[in-house]
Amino acid sequence: MPFPKRHLPYAILMLVVSVLSILLPQTGNPAIAKLAGTIGHPVHDTFLTLGIMELWMNRPKGHRREGLLECLRVTGLLAGIVLFFKVGTTLLAKWAAVSPAIAALFGWQLALGMRPDGKRMDGFPSGHTCAVTMLAWILTDKYPKFGFAFYGLAALIGYSRWESNAHYGSQVLAGAILGLAVAGLTQRFRDRVGMGPKSANA
Repeated sequence: MPFPKRHLPYAILMLVVSVLSILLPQTGNPAIAKLAGTIGHPVHDTFLTLGIMELWMNRPKGHRREGLLECLRVTGLLAGIVLFFKVGTTLLAKWAAVSPAIAALFGWQLALGMRPDGKRMDGFPSGHTCAVTMLAWILTDKYPKFGFAFYGLAALIGYSRWESNAHYGSQVLAGAILGLAVAGLTQRFRDRVGMGPKSANA
């Protein structure tokens, strides 16, 4: 399935912000870091909650049951993929601590999963960035005129995860790519149950 043109400029925005978080140094400003922490949690949680509520409460008529199943399917798929990576790297880290062979064999995966503080191995990918990127896609399908606002907020949340030292830039980039990929893969299912852009904008 080709990448929808309506999402291309926004996807580029997400990826550019993520790549910049890899190439550029953090500001090191405590006030900005504190603001980034606020964006990364309360703002993220509010955007995610209100977005899901809007999609749920304003499902197309005649598709109530299908809409519920679709919400559960999309949410479960994204959560399952993210948890696969996060739990996988955490388990590898525990095995590597007692097995030099595991450490040598899976060293690069462990490096990908390590958080900037070096205390946790569940940093790959950024779950916050995954979720808001996917939500931005779905909301943009329903309200195309506000696509820049949805994706802009998603990009800001992704940036905040890096600036607040919760994730490396590479983990934010992985989250953005994964969010776009899962949203794209589920588009055909959303169209089938009447929750895609054609139904949303009818």
